[in-house]
Amino acid sequence: MLADSLYATSHSTITEQDLRAIFLPYGPVHSIHIPKGEGDGEGRKGKAKGFAFVWMLSKKDAENALEECNGMAVMAGMAEVMAMDKQKKKKGAEGREEEEGGC
Repeated sequence: MLADSLYATSHSTITEQDLRAIFLPYGPVHSIHIPKGEGDGEGRKGKAKGFAFVWMLSKKDAENALEECNGMAVMAGMAEVMAMDKQKKKKGAEGREEEEGGC
């Protein structure tokens, strides 16, 4: 299986879930790696270094994601915000269907 990688700079608190929510609309995400700094030696992991690697399944999907997301402001919690926006749109569409006599 071939995968094309993207390099994403981000805030140190961004999660894999946030990145997946950002890139998934452009195609299947193969994997995400967020490098972390050294831990404190007491079992706690270090903070994210402020960048990540996102591997998309196809080169075309990676190119589309790069074109659309390049320069996008990325912040922690984006997955939750995007999910809420999607739910609001869905509820709005359902409300319109009821008004129009939809099933």
